[in-house]
Amino acid sequence: MYNNIKIGVILAFFLSFANTGNSQNRIELNTIKNKSLNFQHFDVTDGLSQSTVNSIFQDNNNYLWFATDNGLNRYDGTSFKVFLFDPKDPNTISANVTSDIKQDENGNLWITTSNGLSEYDYSTNKFTRYLDIKSLGNLEPVNLFTSLIVDKSEIWVGTEGKGLIRVNPELKQGDNGFVTYFQKNEKFSPSLSSNIVRCLYKDKKGRLWIGNSAGLELLVDKSKGIFRKIKTIEGNTFQNELNVDVWKITEDSEGKIIIGTSQGLYIVEEGDNNSFVLHEFCANVWRNSIGTGILSILVEKNGDVWFSAYRQGLFLYKKNDNTLYRIIDKNDADLIHSTIFSMMRDSSGVLWIGKNDGILKLSQ
Repeated sequence: MYNNIKIGVILAFFLSFANTGNSQNRIELNTIKNKSLNFQHFDVTDGLSQSTVNSIFQDNNNYLWFATDNGLNRYDGTSFKVFLFDPKDPNTISANVTSDIKQDENGNLWITTSNGLSEYDYSTNKFTRYLDIKSLGNLEPVNLFTSLIVDKSEIWVGTEGKGLIRVNPELKQGDNGFVTYFQKNEKFSPSLSSNIVRCLYKDKKGRLWIGNSAGLELLVDKSKGIFRKIKTIEGNTFQNELNVDVWKITEDSEGKIIIGTSQGLYIVEEGDNNSFVLHEFCANVWRNSIGTGILSILVEKNGDVWFSAYRQGLFLYKKNDNTLYRIIDKNDADLIHSTIFSMMRDSSGVLWIGKNDGILKLSQ
């Protein structure tokens, strides 16, 4: 269900931009080479509860967690343990459609679902539900919680239609100030530009970035609900502003923000006087050979960039030789047509990839 929303929006945008012109961009490439790799595969036959993997996370105990469209999965290196919603048990997860996973300083996990936010306590093996339809009371329920940032004193949650939510975990659910909504307000221009939040990212400077259906935004003042839209595109001949879906936000080793959007990859350049400019990343090959939304990005310490495109599989940009590779799976020819929603490199150096039809593992 969660990824049906993604796919519908991406496909509509791709059709509208299929015939755009050429442009200048920061990293210019005109060809894609093939690179074959040997992946190990995991799917429902291996114990995974469902094949669509929206998010991957490694906790402090080195367990791997996989958020799917039907259950939360924990992998111990040998087998999967599945956590499912049970309407008769309030200590189970809020819903089976799960989208993002983070861990707080106490070691507890937080999971966004299609019916609220869940906190998992390792010591009790139980979940606490927040912001679900029942607990919201008079507040209007949120259809889908999409993304998550966990800070020491606050939790930020992106939603599908209700904007950005801040939760104060130091208060009890129902207390005044436990939950704060940040939403689009036509009468207040610095407000959030769209209530459809696709992704969240906290950078090395502690700033909160928001990707939504109207582009990229930076939270400037949380007490006043002031956001700054980052939209100026430098060197683009057919448009000079970014007003499209932003699906993924990450950061390289130099602190530069990289975003995946419905119309390709961009690097955010931060200049003097708190100025920001967007530079296209591999624009020519995206338009001529890829052409669909960028859903996931993983930046390596050496500057290499893995990214995935809707129904176009996996790509790797090698910084040292300025070459872009389309990744070929030696064990599965369908990878080049797959949709990849998540990527993570674990503490041992293994690359994990969540697809629309299971998990890929690439050992070093």
